[in-house]
Amino acid sequence: GAGAGAGAIVEVEVGVGGVEGGSASVPCAYSAGIRCIQGMRVAKLRRELGRRGLSALGRRGRLVERLEIAIFDEEKQATIKAAAAERERLERESLERQLIREAHQAESDM
Repeated sequence: GAGAGAGAIVEVEVGVGGVEGGSASVPCAYSAGIRCIQGMRVAKLRRELGRRGLSALGRRGRLVERLEIAIFDEEKQATIKAAAAERERLERESLERQLIREAHQAESDM
């Protein structure tokens, strides 16, 4: 909604594959500095697209769609990265526990 704060998850409608009138529900997290994309002025949309290295050409509806997709992709990549870091952390902890168990076992075998 228009009052979505930083990190709020909302559902947005975006066109799919450039098909006129086609849409799909895509969850989009609004990051710091980006309020509701639907309410952004064209100049702000163009600035945000340019900051991401994306085309800022086209009508307002297309700019909104492009930015929504970009933010969705950014959030998806951040989630993938966080999951990989968590998996690494858990694997490291598991290895550490196993090494400790093996060390205790070696001590008790002496």
